[in-house]
Amino acid sequence: AVTVTPNAAGDALEVSGDGFTMTIAGTGADGNPLPLTADGAIRLEAGRFARIQGTGFAPGTPVHVWLFSDPRYLGQMTVGNDGAFDGQIPVPTDVELGRHTLQANGTTADGNERSVSLAVVLEADARTAPSEAASPTALAFTGAANPWITTLGLVLLVAGVGAVAAHRVTAVSRGSAASAADV
Repeated sequence: AVTVTPNAAGDALEVSGDGFTMTIAGTGADGNPLPLTADGAIRLEAGRFARIQGTGFAPGTPVHVWLFSDPRYLGQMTVGNDGAFDGQIPVPTDVELGRHTLQANGTTADGNERSVSLAVVLEADARTAPSEAASPTALAFTGAANPWITTLGLVLLVAGVGAVAAHRVTAVSRGSAASAADV
């Protein structure tokens, strides 16, 4: 069985399973770990680092790190002779802010592949920006970036509804004239 628990400080998630452990945290501009979000996700800052530590992995093998919504390879670390690794992976600045999944993949000492996937929230500056989990009243912007596109879409929608209505009126009046001529 695999367990995921926040560490005592509330700034990292600890994953443990059969013969392996992994700890993942985001780091801020000062290099210190960032607190987890209110719902327990790892908080990352764009342009900073994700710190990943593990034990119980095959010596000399790589641990590959990915960021998902859109798959993005972030980098790799190499497991030491003692089966442990500890490193920092850069968090890109060109990834959309918000919720994502961080995934670390490696080979355990017994030769099994392990893939750890955890929720992360990417923020511009986690120490000053409210997290989406911490402020449930904050809504994501879902409108068009250009208001003219929205206006054009609305005009086309109204024109389409008008065309359908005009077609129905024409069809009904033609149908009525044909009925009167038949009588």
